[in-house]
Amino acid sequence: MAAKIWLTSMGLPDDTRHREVTVAGRYKVDGYDPEHKIVYEFLGALWHGHPSVPHRHPNKRTHAENWSATEQRLLAIRDALPDWEIRYVWGFGAVRKGAVSPIHVFDGKLKA
Repeated sequence: MAAKIWLTSMGLPDDTRHREVTVAGRYKVDGYDPEHKIVYEFLGALWHGHPSVPHRHPNKRTHAENWSATEQRLLAIRDALPDWEIRYVWGFGAVRKGAVSPIHVFDGKLKA
């Protein structure tokens, strides 16, 4: 729900051409804007390994492993769409009652 609200606030239409689109044949992204060449990702802090979340994810991977997997995924998307910008926010859900981080532009390294 929070991802949908954020994507709407970015002006992204709520349709199958712009939401939950598969890029590079295998990576499902939250938002996709072909007109402006922007990919949007809403990163859940627990699932993607944000360092401020104090407990381990149920997938049994450490925060560092989840963080690294997310970073590698974004690098693969960037490599597949080299002229595109990847914008992301961290969503903290129940951890911080729906809080969302500032918007970041992926430059090869995740920012907390």
